[in-house]
Amino acid sequence: MELTPINVPGKRRRSNKAAADAPRKKKKKTKSKSSRRKAREEKLPPRLEYMPLEILENIFFLSRNANLPLSSLAIGRRLSNELTRRDFFILAFESTWNRSLGVDVDGFGNTLPKDDPKLQSELLKQPFANITFILTCWDRFVMKFAESQIAQGKPFDKKHITLWGDPHNERNVKLDPEDGMLINPKKASDCFWHDYAAFRRIDLLNHENLEWFARERLEGNPAYEFQPLLQVHPKTRIPDSLLDPSTWNQEAFQKLFWLVRAGAELSPDQTWEVTLPAFRHIAPMRQSRTSLVRTPRPDKVNLAAVRLFDYLEVYDNWPMGTVQEEARIWDREGRLVDYAASEYRRRVRFGASRYRVPEVTDLKSFYVAQRLAESFARFLYRRWG
Repeated sequence: MELTPINVPGKRRRSNKAAADAPRKKKKKTKSKSSRRKAREEKLPPRLEYMPLEILENIFFLSRNANLPLSSLAIGRRLSNELTRRDFFILAFESTWNRSLGVDVDGFGNTLPKDDPKLQSELLKQPFANITFILTCWDRFVMKFAESQIAQGKPFDKKHITLWGDPHNERNVKLDPEDGMLINPKKASDCFWHDYAAFRRIDLLNHENLEWFARERLEGNPAYEFQPLLQVHPKTRIPDSLLDPSTWNQEAFQKLFWLVRAGAELSPDQTWEVTLPAFRHIAPMRQSRTSLVRTPRPDKVNLAAVRLFDYLEVYDNWPMGTVQEEARIWDREGRLVDYAASEYRRRVRFGASRYRVPEVTDLKSFYVAQRLAESFARFLYRRWG
């Protein structure tokens, strides 16, 4: 006896025979993730690192973004060649250098160049931006500037302004005085080396040229005022690494000299907390084991670095008590060495064979200590006098 089928409203069922006879539909194969990604990338335009180098360089120059080479390894490799770096560096300083070629800062009034000081600061702290690279860019810029002047029918007769006179050692003079210190458009960096040799003349200090040193900047001769060249934007930041003498080598000091010579100034956040430890490194003192008394060591003073710090006016950011303490210590040492120097001359005059004063090396120490004390005294008079 067969069961009576019950039909439920709304439920339509197919017969089992029809379902058995119907062929099964094949499932569509899904693409793997890698193939789907590949197909999607083929439809997209080429990425930045796959663009031709000429287009990538134009994007780099127009964006003026120094961090673009850091966006990916591929872009960094393509934009890290020497020529691209040099052209980008010149582009960042072009407006400043166009207006500064052989002209003092005072010649421009209060108008600032159009260059971006943040971009200049970012480039100057890069490892590749050493003094050799900077001077190579300067040589290339001056050469192109001279060519454009000649093409316009104008002579290139820019003269170099000797900020520190001539070097004491004539072999270091690379400019011909007979030409009136004209800048050589093919080797404009000779002007820098001329100034650097004249500036480092202070390192040759001895008993034969003490009178010359007494007339120099550290004594505060009012007729000798420092006016830097405008070769960096006044708001460009000096790299913090250059304000740490413990990391200095010859190239680092030359780069700091180039920045001071170019008119760079301390940033507002580079306060006495940065400059005071640096000064105590270039003008060291001996700490007593039994007391807290600090004894200056004039024979260990880096005179060239002290001059740069003097030009940067690092004392302006120091607390008044700190400046007074440094002036008192160095003035005391100046009197001590002054006595030793007079005693030394007296003994030499009367034929003493041997002479030694503790903590005193030679006549140079007297002038070093005295000039440092006078430098602090000038600052105190200028600020609170």
